[in-house]
Amino acid sequence: MNTATRMLTLVMIVSTSVVAQVLTWRPGPAGAQAPTPPRWISQAMDYDAARAEFVVFGGHAFPGPDLGDTWTFNGTAWRLRTVPVPPSARHGAAFAYDSSQGLTVLFGGQQDQGAILGDTWMWNGTTWSRMTPIVSPPPRVGAGCAADTRRGRIVIFGGWGSQGMITVPDTWAWHGGSGTWTNVLPPSSPTPRYFTTMAYDAARDRIVLFGGANAQGHLADTWEFDGTRWYQVMTSSAPPARADSRMVYSALLGGVVIFGGSNVTGIRYSDTWLYDGTNWRMVRPAAPASAPSARDGAGMAVESGTGKILVVQGRTGNGAFANDTWWLDIPGFVSFGVGCGPNGGPRLAGSFGQDPTAGMPYSMTISNLPPLLPPSSVFLLLGANELVPAVDLGSIGMTGCRLYANPTYLVPCTYIPVGVASCTVGMPNAPGFMFFVQGLAIVPAGNPLGLILSDAARGIIR
Repeated sequence: MNTATRMLTLVMIVSTSVVAQVLTWRPGPAGAQAPTPPRWISQAMDYDAARAEFVVFGGHAFPGPDLGDTWTFNGTAWRLRTVPVPPSARHGAAFAYDSSQGLTVLFGGQQDQGAILGDTWMWNGTTWSRMTPIVSPPPRVGAGCAADTRRGRIVIFGGWGSQGMITVPDTWAWHGGSGTWTNVLPPSSPTPRYFTTMAYDAARDRIVLFGGANAQGHLADTWEFDGTRWYQVMTSSAPPARADSRMVYSALLGGVVIFGGSNVTGIRYSDTWLYDGTNWRMVRPAAPASAPSARDGAGMAVESGTGKILVVQGRTGNGAFANDTWWLDIPGFVSFGVGCGPNGGPRLAGSFGQDPTAGMPYSMTISNLPPLLPPSSVFLLLGANELVPAVDLGSIGMTGCRLYANPTYLVPCTYIPVGVASCTVGMPNAPGFMFFVQGLAIVPAGNPLGLILSDAARGIIR
């Protein structure tokens, strides 16, 4: 089979059909700028992609009562926003950015005096507007909340109800375009709980829920919601049972990330876990001594332009309210998956210590290739989409090969006969744009089709 036929076969199959890098915690600004945000726990927080800033509302302050102020953070400095008619002071509200409308949605929460709320508000970057839907979820505090970006809605589950009892395990969806709530009424649901944590995995089109608390104690179960029904996922490992942790989706890491929380005895956690749709595993950032202390009730969100994760304050292990911010720095080029071919297959790596940069060339290396291949034998498959799940290519003669990157471009690489190839791609001037790459080599003895693949990588332009 000639080279052109091999390439055509691979592209036809595609059209019809995780973390070796070092993660590091880095302290962010806390108290160095004026104004300085208060010490919060159970504040509402998310990232406003339309305005490139984090938004924080309310929370329980130390010392003092619940707050009703709005703060924004641009990655460098905090800003206290002057708002004519804000929501009332509260903690434990459901809160998520609705990318379909460019607005941030707030629902419910609890006031200092114990009143549990059921109001809905939207933040447009300047002002809050109270919504008046005909039907709303019952009032609650500590509900799980996530933005389902594919369907353009905000989903909440559970929480502690206004009658002093755990709410029924109900699932509601906010439709920002029509300004309406819908009781989803799935055929099955997680058990009732409050201070659970949720995030939407955009690659797999699933909302993931973990843990929380109920009358029987704290939970360590994993559930997924496909837009219609909930189902429990049995994993071989999982974080210890906890409530009041925080979860976000990391496109670079290919799953949802949990940080912190507390167990039924009040012990707080400082661990970080990644769930990739199959299993949980603990993520161990470098220099663990330079990392956030154990805490629950923190704020946490992802800066969409860089993929970095921000953790804000919370309640520490001794019960004190923290006054710090932390970045979880994720490299802009993250390898994942496995290659196929002789000796375990080729291995793909980015430029050491460098992230893909807007408007600049970015070099990648494919190693562990067979020696003495013809010069034009190695290529880079480059595209804007990841294949989830990966496509098994065994049926076309590529035994053990999986395609992770949906290719739009085939980029020739420079092969060195010792088994290494160098590939350079000019990055467009588009900060925040994600791309997916995988190495391809023509190796007639590698399998019946004569093509082998490297592992893959997710990249983000910074």
